Amino acid sequence: GWWYVEGGKINFEHTGLVANEYGWWYVEGGKINFNATGLVANEYGWWYVQNGTIDFGYTGLAANEYGWWYVE
Repeated sequence: GWWYVEGGKINFEHTGLVANEYGWWYVEGGKINFNATGLVANEYGWWYVQNGTIDFGYTGLAANEYGWWYVE
């Protein structure tokens, strides 16, 4: 699997968006969650994640814990 490594060790506590040379990914419990789909926030705003990665080209409706949102 793909893991979030910090200081030379897998950080099993990390959950959130992270970037590497291949793009932005949703990490859950230290591992990229390739099944994640929906809206996720980070310090830059809200993003639509599909199959574990930010889909920068997505336009449409998406839901999160706050309701339904139009994303473009």
